[in-house]
Amino acid sequence: MCYHIIVTNFKKHTTMKQTVLRYSFGLFLALLLMSLTNGPLIIHFNIKDSSPQVKYGIDKILELKQSHSIQFSEQHPDLTIHASIDSVNLNHEAYKIVSSDKLVNILGGDAVGLMYGLLEVKNQLKAGRRIIESKEESPNLMFRAIKFNLPWDSYRRSEALSLHYETCRDTSFWEAYLVPGLHNKVVL
Repeated sequence: MCYHIIVTNFKKHTTMKQTVLRYSFGLFLALLLMSLTNGPLIIHFNIKDSSPQVKYGIDKILELKQSHSIQFSEQHPDLTIHASIDSVNLNHEAYKIVSSDKLVNILGGDAVGLMYGLLEVKNQLKAGRRIIESKEESPNLMFRAIKFNLPWDSYRRSEALSLHYETCRDTSFWEAYLVPGLHNKVVL
């Protein structure tokens, strides 16, 4: 009889451990299933502007397809992105993102502002947000630029100035140099 009490106490202790493990495992499975049932975010574009700046912003959002967490389709979208220019209420290069439920409305003071708004939406999507945060930005300085001395029309002659002649003729160099400035809102 004494043996039976020891086994019973042991079983109760084991059962408590098992219960904790079961609840932990159940919570893990519930979280896993919730993450799987969300599926990819389906986005639809409703953008009429065809300027190169807006196309660039759209292309950057389309790059998110590679993550497999975002898809683009007109049928049953989780998010519709509408973009248009509002030069009356917004300054040049300014943008405003108004988000409500399944609609994200991006307004730009011009095509560059619209591009900056699209890039902001891309950054939020890339960070894993399924609901886009409303935001408004306008430049603090109307002229932002980077000075770059080119080697072929220098006011002085030197071997150091001619070393980079071929580099400056390479378009891949300029793409690598200028695109980060674009994302940091530097007008080049």
